[in-house]
Amino acid sequence: MIRVDRSQVEIPEVLTDPDRAGGGPKETEKAIAFYKKRGNRKKPFSYKVYSDDTVKQALERLFRGKCAYCESNYMHEQPTDVEHWRPKGQVEDDQGKKIKPGYYWLAADWDNLFPSCIDCNRRRYQKVGFGNGEAVLLGKKDAFPLAPRSRRARSPYEEKLEQPLLLHPCLDRPEEYLQFGEQQDDQGILRAKTSGDVAKAEKSIEVYALNRSSLVLARKTKSLEILRQIERVKKAGERVQKQQNEQLRKEEDELYHQELHILLDFTEPMESYSLMAQQLVSKFLGESVREWKAQPAAAGA
Repeated sequence: MIRVDRSQVEIPEVLTDPDRAGGGPKETEKAIAFYKKRGNRKKPFSYKVYSDDTVKQALERLFRGKCAYCESNYMHEQPTDVEHWRPKGQVEDDQGKKIKPGYYWLAADWDNLFPSCIDCNRRRYQKVGFGNGEAVLLGKKDAFPLAPRSRRARSPYEEKLEQPLLLHPCLDRPEEYLQFGEQQDDQGILRAKTSGDVAKAEKSIEVYALNRSSLVLARKTKSLEILRQIERVKKAGERVQKQQNEQLRKEEDELYHQELHILLDFTEPMESYSLMAQQLVSKFLGESVREWKAQPAAAGA
C-alpha cells in the first residue's frame, strides 16, 4: 500500500452533478430519505452510481491499475471491484455482528471509493504466509473496525468522530505503519512497524488479507528481483572505482547508471509492490528514495 493523492485525477461528474437524475447527490438524497424510515433500516437500497464506468476508469487511472490495498496489478487478470472503505450496505464489527444499514450516505462519495482486487475486497478462504497450515477466511468485505471506545457513526457527518483501525491509502502514510521482511525466511511477509500505530497496522494487514500466501509469494519473487538488481548495481559501482583509464571509467560509469535506473524503476508508483521496493532500495542507498532522487548521486556510489 502506498499513499495516493486523489487530486491527480478529476472527480467523475456522475458523483458530483447535483442536477443529474442518476448522479451521486440525487442517489444520496434518496438513500438518506429511505433510511430515515425506521422500517427500512434493515432493507437493502439499490446503489448504482459508484459502479458507473467513469468511476471505475478514474480509479484505475488514479491507482495506475493496482489494487489500492495490496498493490497487485489486477487489470489483466481479474475485474475491478469498486470498494467502499466505509461499507455502504452493512458493517461487520469485531465480534462478527452485522450492523445495518452501513454508511449509506457515503456510497457515492469519491473519497470513500477504491479499486480493489477480489482477494482484498471479498471474503475468501486463503492460506497465510508461505502456505503452511489451514486456509482461513480472509478479506475486507463488510469489515470496518474502530479503535476501542470509538463510537460508530449511524448517520451523516458522525463518521468524522470515528477512529478507524484501517489504513486509508489517501489519508494515511502507509510507509509509517508497514514493514516488509528482508531475511530469507520472511521475505515478502508484511509486519507492523513497531515505531508506529501497531494496532492500526496489524488490523489493516488482517482485514485486507495482506499476508495471504499468494501475495506473500508474489512479493518474495519481486524482492528477489530487486536484491539481484542491487547486486548488479554494487558490482557496477565497484568497476567504476577500480577503473584507472579515464575513457573506460566513463563507459563503466554509464553502465553503472543504467543499472541504477533499472533498480530505481522498481520503486515507481505504477510498479506492483512499490512500497516494498522503496524500503529495500532505501536501505541500500542509505536514505529514502525520495531524498536520494532530490540530489545528484556520485558516480559509482
